[in-house]
Amino acid sequence: MVSVLHLLAVFVLSIIELWIGIPVGFAFGLPPLVIGLVASVGATIGAIFVYLLVRKFIAWAIKKLDMDIRGISSVVGYSASGRNTGSSVWE
Repeated sequence: MVSVLHLLAVFVLSIIELWIGIPVGFAFGLPPLVIGLVASVGATIGAIFVYLLVRKFIAWAIKKLDMDIRGISSVVGYSASGRNTGSSVWE
């Protein structure tokens, strides 16, 4: 019998790390198909969370550093032509 608490544990652990949720599901004695489905949904939710968090961080960093959003070239001091512009955020 599949326990809701066991499914929840596999789901939450898969949000954190997929390779933790799967063995825990087997330790609970859950069917492999159920483990795969619950773990994959949990891992997907975790990936979406990381994506949204990273997007917000990048937007914050661009505003904080007052960077040009055309790419990393503005950070390292090179133009699109490959020539050194003489300025760098790191200097």
